[in-house]
Amino acid sequence: MAFRVEAEPGPDGEPIPVRVGRGGALERVREVLDRWPGEGYAYFRLRAESGDVLIVRREQVRGATRWELVYYERQTPSGSDPAG
Repeated sequence: MAFRVEAEPGPDGEPIPVRVGRGGALERVREVLDRWPGEGYAYFRLRAESGDVLIVRREQVRGATRWELVYYERQTPSGSDPAG
């Protein structure tokens, strides 16, 4: 399933993720927790509206922006057993 990012220009004009998701459903980014440059990339650590934490990588390829999901951590509701 494809990973999608919708971004808007940040204060420096660079794209910042505002919605992320897989398939048709996109979830609002509640908070950008961190961001850092990489060799030809920019990384963003995000908290989604659900509380899940993601790290996404943005790459410029021949004038097009490509996003990749690097890390995903699902948050379990308080008091629930993550093992099910």
